[in-house]
Formats: sequence, structure tokens, C-alpha cells
Amino acid sequence: MNLTALTAGAIVGLGCWLLCLAIIPTRPPLTAAINRLHRQPPPPTSDRTEASRAELLGHWVVQRVGPQRFTRYRSDLAVLDRPVEVFAAQCAIAFIVGLTIPAIAAVGFATVGITVGVLIPIWIAVVCAVTGPVLVVLRLHDAATEQRDALRLQLGAFLDVLAMLLAAAEADEQALQLAARSGDGRLFDALTRAFRDAAIAGRPMLTGMDTLGQRWDLPELVAIAAAGSLAATDGAAVRRTLMAKAKAMRATQLAAEETDARLRSSKLALPQFLIAVAFIVLLLYPALIGLLDGLDPTT
Repeated sequence: MNLTALTAGAIVGLGCWLLCLAIIPTRPPLTAAINRLHRQPPPPTSDRTEASRAELLGHWVVQRVGPQRFTRYRSDLAVLDRPVEVFAAQCAIAFIVGLTIPAIAAVGFATVGITVGVLIPIWIAVVCAVTGPVLVVLRLHDAATEQRDALRLQLGAFLDVLAMLLAAAEADEQALQLAARSGDGRLFDALTRAFRDAAIAGRPMLTGMDTLGQRWDLPELVAIAAAGSLAATDGAAVRRTLMAKAKAMRATQLAAEETDARLRSSKLALPQFLIAVAFIVLLLYPALIGLLDGLDPTT
């Protein structure tokens, strides 16, 4: 009995000591903190021999399946800046995991004396192997949609700055370059590179914007490039066209945010109703029990 009490006390004391260490961590040495701050990033590796195993697996899958099978995901992968090999490796790993987990589970059940047969694990393995890559694709699409929403917000800010620069009598190409350099978001950096490449190639800068919009599957960017090119070609006021586009984008984003907020509020109606019912039951339960006890003739 004493040994059991000592063991339980030691375990409780060890747990309390570990909890104190987690809440109040030890202070690292000053030299270690300075070295961590001045740590140099690892150099980029572009050689195939230094590539990760995931990229190697994805490269093998792309070569075996065919690059044309991944064409429909090019825009989503481009907007996320994710290589095709990484996406192919994720699909392959999801397929392998979905195919092997039911077999491992069946073997585990068999070791404890539970027999599930052969057909059930095979069907479950087939379903999981098909479902795994589908979930990877859905996750890719959701992440790309969120990234495009963020890019649309940056595009609205870009158009506001561009309209102000054009109102200040800046030249069209100069205003595009200054507006692209006015922010540090991903869209601003991509537009800066696109405008620079277009200027080096001797093409209009709005052509680079159109190419970027098509690569990212961002219709607003393509429409703005087309509207700007048409306005410049016809001699119309480019500033008024871009300001109208910026106003329309802000109105669209505001309507989308209001719709999303309304949808989220509607989803909260059922939990709020259940909480209210539970609160009412909690208040009325003692009174109801007392009333029933008073009506009971045996008490």
C-alpha cells in the first residue's frame, strides 16, 4: 500500500513539475538567442539530386500519368504558387494511405481475434483510395478560392492608387508602374514583374496584366486589362474607366461580404435556439420538479 502511494505521489509530482515547465519555460541563453536571430536561410536548391522525396515522387507520377492530366489544375496551382510535382505527390500519398490503412486495420482486427473477411477490407480500401485524391483536389480548390479572394482585395487597392495617380496627370505606363510598386502584397509584386517583363519585351503593360489574370484564372484582372486597353485605343478617359471598375469591384466585394455575414448569422440561429431552450429548461426544471412532487399523493 505504501509503495502504491509513493508511486502515485511520484507520478503526480512529475506531472506537476512538467506542467510548471510548460507554463514557465526556461529562459534560453543569450548566445543561443542571438545565433537564432542571425541564422542564415538555407540556400535554394534547384538540382534534381537535392530535391525532396515528395517532389521526386510527384515527378515520377507526372511522367507516368501524363502532364495533360493536371492541366485542369494549372490555374489553382499557379495562384497558390505550388508546383505540379508537389500536388501529384500529395495525390499519390493520399491514394497509397487510403489503400493501405484498411488492410492494416484488418490485420489488427485479425490479431485480436476479430475476423472481418476479405471483401469488406478490399471494398473499403478501394473507396478510401478514390476518396483520398478527391479530398486533396477539393482542398486545393478551396485554398485557391481563398487566395483569389485575397488577390481581389489587393486588386481593389491597386485600382484606387492607380486612379489617384491618373487623376494627378501621371502618364498611363508610369501610373501603372507606380501603383504596382505602392504595395507589398503578392499581387503588387506579380504586377511589378509582369510590367517589367512587358516593358523589356516591348509590349504594352496591360498585356502583362492580362497574361497574369489568365494564368491565375482571375477574371477581374483580365477585364481590367481589356477595359484599359480599349480605353487607351479609343482615346477615352482611362481614369474614368478604371475608377468605374474599382467602384464596381468594391460594390461586389461588399455584397459578397454581406452575403457571407448573413449566411454565417443564419447558421448561428439553430445553436442560439438550442442554447435558449436549454437555458429555459434549466430555469424551469427545479420549479417543475417541485410542482410534481407537490402533486404526488405519496409524498
